[in-house]
Amino acid sequence: MRTVAKVVWDDKWILENIHKYSIITDLCNAYNESHGTTFSRSTINQHLSRKLNITSIATWTDEQRQWLKDNYDKFGSYQLAADMFNERFHTKRSHRSLHAELRRQGLLIDIEKVQSNWNYPRRVPIGTIVDDGDGYLKIKVGTEYNSSGWVRYHRYLYEQAHGRNSIPKGYKIMFLDGDKQNYDVNNMVAVPASYFALMNKLKLKSMYPEVTLAGIKWCDLYTLLKRDGWILKRGEFKNILE
Repeated sequence: MRTVAKVVWDDKWILENIHKYSIITDLCNAYNESHGTTFSRSTINQHLSRKLNITSIATWTDEQRQWLKDNYDKFGSYQLAADMFNERFHTKRSHRSLHAELRRQGLLIDIEKVQSNWNYPRRVPIGTIVDDGDGYLKIKVGTEYNSSGWVRYHRYLYEQAHGRNSIPKGYKIMFLDGDKQNYDVNNMVAVPASYFALMNKLKLKSMYPEVTLAGIKWCDLYTLLKRDGWILKRGEFKNILE
């Protein structure tokens, strides 16, 4: 008899993030990206209706509609308008959903007319800091820094303290006390991305920086031993080459 695997839904994530999206497609794409799944739009929709009793996802607030009405003609593309909207309201609406809402209000962006006005705000000012929607802040630094002109604030501060390119490829910044809003440069250290999963698995992270640093040192040792054929099995190191 064939056994069908039970689908485990992260309803907590859905309830915490559903307000950010105005159409099922955007919510579906965000959920799949966050959880490594491949659910279809209809599958997500059925789960919302049957299990969570949600028949429609986030609607536009009066404040958001007014913002669109006041600002829609300042942008030269729907994507730029969506980017500015998301920065203003900390949402993740797509340019498609924004376009649809403008049409419902009888408003359309006259792209040629707007782009003929050299004063329209194509970009937010350098130094602007906003929430990136994933629990981090990002800062506008300009396209000379990278192609998008944005970088996560903690990476920016780290490189200001230690120099450009001080974060090797494949490395990420770890907050020693676990607080992603503590931007003291002494609270941040660049470590291989693989350390995050290993330290989470072995519970080596702590609210105490010295404990987290000890966990990083353990990962350094583990990495060196692994290169020489040693593996960790049932709490003991064994050499698979012997």
